[in-house]
Amino acid sequence: MEKTMIYFIVLMSLTIIAMGLDSKKINALNARRKQSEQFIKENALRDKFEKYTKEKVGFSKRYKVETMCLQAGINLSYSDFLLLSYATSIIMAIVMASILNNIILGLLFLLIGYITPRQVVGFLKNKRLGKLNLQVGSFMQMVIKRYENTKDFNTALELTLHEFKGQQPIYGEIRKTVTEINLGLPVTEAMDNMARRTGNKYMQRLSDYYKIASNLGTEEVRKNLLRQAHIQYEENRRTELAMKKEIAKPVREAYIMLATIPAFAVYMITTNDDYVRFMTQEFLGKVGVAVISFVFIGCVWFINTKLGAPLDQ
Repeated sequence: MEKTMIYFIVLMSLTIIAMGLDSKKINALNARRKQSEQFIKENALRDKFEKYTKEKVGFSKRYKVETMCLQAGINLSYSDFLLLSYATSIIMAIVMASILNNIILGLLFLLIGYITPRQVVGFLKNKRLGKLNLQVGSFMQMVIKRYENTKDFNTALELTLHEFKGQQPIYGEIRKTVTEINLGLPVTEAMDNMARRTGNKYMQRLSDYYKIASNLGTEEVRKNLLRQAHIQYEENRRTELAMKKEIAKPVREAYIMLATIPAFAVYMITTNDDYVRFMTQEFLGKVGVAVISFVFIGCVWFINTKLGAPLDQ
């Protein structure tokens, strides 16, 4: 009798545990099914929005924005970038209007939030292109020499890739180019893509010269033609070095002057107990905050777009 009771208890316990595990599995499966359905809906909405932007927005505008993202090292389509801009616009407007109790500032930040992703991506692009421009010359020299020896541009790229291992961002760009060629993309198109991502006109010339050189019969002409791209790059680099020295000081001074705006605000907050109340509750203070914010963002735009941009942009 005791054994029977023990067997019964054990069997019931196992049954309850099994049912519990099954319910957990069912719940997990239901959760995954809901996530999949949500993901499918989001993809469907995203596809519709992307289709809408392709129909309504010109190719040149979409190409320009997508190129800017690629040069910043970010792979975003125009529709994704636009959604990000809308999201930052709405979020920043709500946050600023709520925190500072300032409807004027909230409306202003609808615009500021919209252009913020472009300013951030533009800053990252300028910084990344600055590094790439210093690395492109060595890459061109190496790949041209290896092409002269191997007579195969893909092989020259693969050999050059190992030389730049760990040196970002050029290493990542060469690897992408090699991968595209290995996946079946023609060398000329892969080089055009690399020139687009690096934003260097001499990389584009190297790609164009390769298209011509690959169709020429004379080996000496091929060598001289490809070398021209690197020679032109070096001549331009020496000119740019002198110009950058002249521009570096105004850019640095502009950033220092820009930093004085938030520094002054912090100083006023620490020295004047009524400053925060006046700027967040009084109408004149709210207008002042809106104007200062607008000027600050305008200065950031000017420095990034005009002063801090690469010289050949």
